[in-house]
Amino acid sequence: MSTKLIQSSRDEIILQPESSGKYTYAFTHVSDRNYKEIPLKGPGLSITQVVHPLASAAFLSSGGRKPVLSSCSGSDVEVVVDVAVRRPLYIYGLEMEADDEDLGHRAMDY
Repeated sequence: MSTKLIQSSRDEIILQPESSGKYTYAFTHVSDRNYKEIPLKGPGLSITQVVHPLASAAFLSSGGRKPVLSSCSGSDVEVVVDVAVRRPLYIYGLEMEADDEDLGHRAMDY
């Protein structure tokens, strides 16, 4: 059981677990300077939270090195990406940066 000391008439509690799973928080009692452990009764005194794992993506290459891709401007490049997500997967955009200053930086939407 966890306890938080509140120093003012307004405060907030951040419920942010470090790992994924289903969590239920039950508020059982309150105490103050004059009253100790007054039980809380009635509906709405518990909160259930489902925490999903963070999505991630990484380009795959052989040998464990960072992949380097080379192609001519305008050519298609095929890459293998390892993704860890809950389905469905939506890809909203892809950014490409070129070393050539004339090409600059552009974003592509898929």
